[in-house]
Amino acid sequence: MRLTAVCISTKEEHWQLEIPFFCLSEPGPSWGRVKDPKRIDYLADKQNRALERAMNEFPETTHVIWTDSYYLDQTNAIQRLVVDYGTISAIRGETILG
Repeated sequence: MRLTAVCISTKEEHWQLEIPFFCLSEPGPSWGRVKDPKRIDYLADKQNRALERAMNEFPETTHVIWTDSYYLDQTNAIQRLVVDYGTISAIRGETILG
């Protein structure tokens, strides 16, 4: 498994794990948590661009962990998720955890 972590943010983020990491950090409109269709479209587009750029930067990637910037400092939980994913995938095959 060749894992790459991907996130989006309005500022540069830091990753503390030994897993390749890509964060698309760019300022954007501020909607707060409003469920406006324009906000959803904007975030979906930003996530798609982040994933595309991460795949270009780390072309050996076979698996992606999408980590919201809010959770980046929760390294123990992220490490556990990666271990659990590897274990479950080895038993059941292709798996999506969230």
